[in-house]
Amino acid sequence: LCYVGNLGPSYDIGTMLEGIRMLTARGCRLSLSVAGGGPKRALLSEAKRSGTPVHDHGYLGEKALRECLDRSDVGVVPMSASSWVAVPNKVIDYASSGLAVINGLKGETQDLLDRYAAGLPYTVGSASSFVSAVQQYDVDRNLLARHRRGARRLAEERFDAAKIYPRMADWLAQLPRRCSS
Repeated sequence: LCYVGNLGPSYDIGTMLEGIRMLTARGCRLSLSVAGGGPKRALLSEAKRSGTPVHDHGYLGEKALRECLDRSDVGVVPMSASSWVAVPNKVIDYASSGLAVINGLKGETQDLLDRYAAGLPYTVGSASSFVSAVQQYDVDRNLLARHRRGARRLAEERFDAAKIYPRMADWLAQLPRRCSS
């Protein structure tokens, strides 16, 4: 698993770490790579001291971040609605790397993941819900492979700057005409 981003107050870091602890206690072979920082970073050190397989990389440059993502199968979006984010950049990073996504956000992010068969939801604050999502991928490697392919398709169709920017430029060019009517 991989988590890229802020370790701040609107992120469900504790639940994610508790879920990983529960999974490893059940014999599930996995690890979590974290690239980022913030006020909840101390939770990573605590988890590691208690034997949870967490690799805290801190902030990474672009090349090292790509390598971290390339070593992963699943990206985690442990965000709550209180973050006020509809589709976080981490979803784009995960999808462009072909990672299946375990997602705590509702709304637009989960709608995209469902539409492209690219990820599974979990309930923020519920370690058992997080565990259930991870176990689905652990038990069903075909599901994991399908969701990884779906994530790549999501990236290619919805997050490709070469496709998005020309449409955005056209929309912006039409804006004065729309506003004057």
